[in-house]
Amino acid sequence: MYLHTLTPTIGFHDSGDMVTAAYVLGIPHPTGYPFYCLLGKLWMTILPVGNIAYRMNLSSALCASISCMMVYFIILKVGSMKWEVRSEENKPIPYLSSLIPAIVGALMLAFATTFWEQAVIAEKYTLNALFATLLIFILLKWQEAMSTEHGAESKKLQAQSSRLNAYSTSSLSPSVYPSPITCKLYF
Repeated sequence: MYLHTLTPTIGFHDSGDMVTAAYVLGIPHPTGYPFYCLLGKLWMTILPVGNIAYRMNLSSALCASISCMMVYFIILKVGSMKWEVRSEENKPIPYLSSLIPAIVGALMLAFATTFWEQAVIAEKYTLNALFATLLIFILLKWQEAMSTEHGAESKKLQAQSSRLNAYSTSSLSPSVYPSPITCKLYF
C-alpha cells in the first residue's frame, strides 16, 4: 500500500536534506542522524531501482511496514502473555482474543495519517518507529525468557536490546527515553 503512494522524488519536510546527507555521508542538521545516513547509503548502494530519492523513500516505506508488523507481534505477544494459553513445548499460543486486537492495532498504525505521510518520503521517523517496536518486542521476549529461566537466551536478548537501544539513540535523540527502562530491567 505504501508503494502505491510512494513519492517518486524528493518529498516535503527534510527529505532533500536527508537524501543528500545519506548520499554524500554528510550531516543533515543537528543531531546528524548518523545511523540513518549510513543505513541510507548502504540501501542506495545495494538497491539499483529508480533514482536515489526513490530508493530512500522505499527504505522509509520498508521501515514503516516492518514497524506495523512488529506492532502486530507485540500485541499478539502481550495478549498471549495475559491469558497464558501454552502448547506442549511451553510456548504461548495466540488465539482469537489476541489475534483480532493485533490485526486492528497494526492496521490502525499502518493507516494513520501522520505515519503514512512519513512512510512515503525519506524521513528518519519510520526508522525510529522500527527501532522502538523492535526494542519493545525484544524486551517482551526477554521478560518471557526471565520468567521461564532460560539463562542463555536471556543473556542473548539482553545484549540485543542494549545494541538496539544504542543504534536507536544514534538515529533520533528521543530514543534515549527507553534507556532507563532497559537499565532497570538489567539490574
